[in-house]
Amino acid sequence: MRHRLWARAFWLAAVWAVFQVPFPGIASAESIAGESLIEQAGAVEEVIESLMQQPISRAEIEQFLSEAEIVLEWTRSNVDQWVAADERDSPLEAIRGFEVWSHIDSSGSAFVATLVKLMLASVFSDQRVSASSLEKEIAEMERIVKSGNLSGYVLEMAQTEIAEKRQTLIFLRGVAPQNQKLYKASLDRIDPILARFEQIGN
Repeated sequence: MRHRLWARAFWLAAVWAVFQVPFPGIASAESIAGESLIEQAGAVEEVIESLMQQPISRAEIEQFLSEAEIVLEWTRSNVDQWVAADERDSPLEAIRGFEVWSHIDSSGSAFVATLVKLMLASVFSDQRVSASSLEKEIAEMERIVKSGNLSGYVLEMAQTEIAEKRQTLIFLRGVAPQNQKLYKASLDRIDPILARFEQIGN
């Protein structure tokens, strides 16, 4: 099967190449940056650009890790619900209705928001793209577009790529450094959890 929810997050993060001061204790569900985006969306790709701009906190990561095993245990007995949601055009609508969220403090939207942000941090931690090099790429592409030598589909694709690179630049100048720092600090605990979510349905 396609695993569209998670595959889309990784694919979009790779194409585009998500700063909050950490605070002690456990984060409440209401404090999760990006929760409202997931709550209002039908699919991750609808809000991926905005999620890329959302910070992760240390408390948020700790809460996610404390709840992930409960969600994964529930999934073992209800994998068909994940698979069915994954096949829908609006998978998040189904996921928000899962019974498992009544067993943890976080809402479904808060949990998924953290999950996607950690996936993005994981993907970008392997990238070797700097803000300065990306600026040069954008400038060169804009020069080519302004030259008038492109037209039709090629011009449209170039403009789309410029827009995507600009989103990545905003990310690299914004929350990326802090998000990646926090992700890497708990990488040995986070990566196994992310891997298990990626394997749902296999």
